[in-house]
Amino acid sequence: MHSRSLRALVLLVMFATIGCSPARSQSSNVSVTTSSNVESAASTVAAPTAAAPDPVVAAIAYVASTDDLMGHSPVGRREIFRKLVAPAEVDTQAASFEQAASELATTLDVPVERLMWVEVPITAKVAESNGDSASVDVWTVSVLAAPSTGSPQQVWRTVHIDLELSSGRWLVTAANADQGPTPAANELALQSGWKEFQVVASWPAVVKGVGL
Repeated sequence: MHSRSLRALVLLVMFATIGCSPARSQSSNVSVTTSSNVESAASTVAAPTAAAPDPVVAAIAYVASTDDLMGHSPVGRREIFRKLVAPAEVDTQAASFEQAASELATTLDVPVERLMWVEVPITAKVAESNGDSASVDVWTVSVLAAPSTGSPQQVWRTVHIDLELSSGRWLVTAANADQGPTPAANELALQSGWKEFQVVASWPAVVKGVGL
């Protein structure tokens, strides 16, 4: 791919989570534990509480769902977004993704149905947190390829994700990205083609997103 096309590709990707046992009494001075004592003590032990939901987990799932989204039709993608995104933002997120996928396919000169776009989160942190809202930054690498387009292309970016806590779940309300940080390419490494990429990209994801 020409350097100009690669730059365009990068820009497109940019815009586009015990029991106890009783003891026998030895003297009248030793108190005896009775069943009522045990029941009273047990009643004072707080029941374990469920762990609070983590906005980082939700943000990572959102990013890791890119290849799941690419594997479905617009109708299927919208259903996936319903699981990840606040209800009021589903239409906006779905439309933005459709536009990004279409523009990427145009840049690679292939039908969007033949475009493979895999995005993997590398690291993540909470940037801001305020009770029922949070912002999470996720550093990711995307690999994009399609048949007859030469070697797959990689794009590194930092995705900024805003979330809100709703009914015990963190849902995405907005997302944008900045380019990089981008590691230097290994000039001695031989670039792989579509066939090699297709094989490994079809393996089960280590960081799983949300599917249908």
